[in-house]
Amino acid sequence: MKKFRGFTRKILSMVLVLFILFGMGTNHIAKVNAAGAAVYINGQSGNDANDGKSAGSAVKNWDKAKSLLGSNEGTIYVSGTVQAVGNISTADPKKQTVKRAPEFNGVMFEVPAGATVNFTNIDVDGEDKRIDGEVIKTNAGSKLNFLKGAKFHNIG
Repeated sequence: MKKFRGFTRKILSMVLVLFILFGMGTNHIAKVNAAGAAVYINGQSGNDANDGKSAGSAVKNWDKAKSLLGSNEGTIYVSGTVQAVGNISTADPKKQTVKRAPEFNGVMFEVPAGATVNFTNIDVDGEDKRIDGEVIKTNAGSKLNFLKGAKFHNIG
C-alpha cells in the first residue's frame, strides 16, 4: 500500500507539472510574447515589403505598421519621420503605444503642406526626457485633428 501511495504522489506531481507547462503555462507564454510585440516604422527609408521587426527592417507606411501589430499588445517604434495624412490610429490604445525607436531622436510625424491628419484611438509617448524636439511637424496649410481616444504625453 505504501508503494502505491508513493507511486500515486509521483504521478500526481508529474500531471501537475505537465498541466503547468502545457496548460496554464502556454497562455502565460503567449501573453509574454504578445506584450513584447514590436513593429518598427521609418517613413523615410522603410519598405512595406519588410517585416518591421527591427529598425533595419522597418516598414514605411502607417497602415502597414498598424496591420503588423494587429490587436496584439505592443509598441510601434518610429525610427524615421512618418508622413501623417488621413487617419492615424491603433487598434487598441490601451494595449498599444507609439514611441521613438531608441536610436531615433527626430520628429515622429510630419504633416505635408495642405494635408489633414486625424489622430484617433492612439497613445503616443514622446519620451520628452530623452528628446528635445517636436513630436509632430506641420507644414503650410496642414490641419491636425485630435479626436476621441488620442493621447499624446511626454511631449515636452
